Amino acid sequence: YIPLGISNPLNLTTSKNDFTSYNNILDGDNPTMTLKYESTSASNIKIAVYTATGHKVKTIYEGSVLGKITFNWNGTDDNGSKLASGIYFIKTEGAINKVEKVAIVR
Repeated sequence: YIPLGISNPLNLTTSKNDFTSYNNILDGDNPTMTLKYESTSASNIKIAVYTATGHKVKTIYEGSVLGKITFNWNGTDDNGSKLASGIYFIKTEGAINKVEKVAIVR
């Protein structure tokens, strides 16, 4: 913390948990998306893909994470079958609870 002579100190550290997704439209030119997760302390997380109606179709990861980790998802379900065109949601639960939207265009 750096005291600035104000009532609320400014925290300049970057120690935070974060979840980011890249390439949120999967199609013939971009068949894979990348998910990056960063945790500043060991925590259990679950990253799963859901349909617009809330049906879970894929568990991308479930386990403990510490530090930075990258996951790739190629638009398939838990059986390895390609999912149909549509909107899906990637939900992370644990140190970060966040939902990212992804579109599949076949």
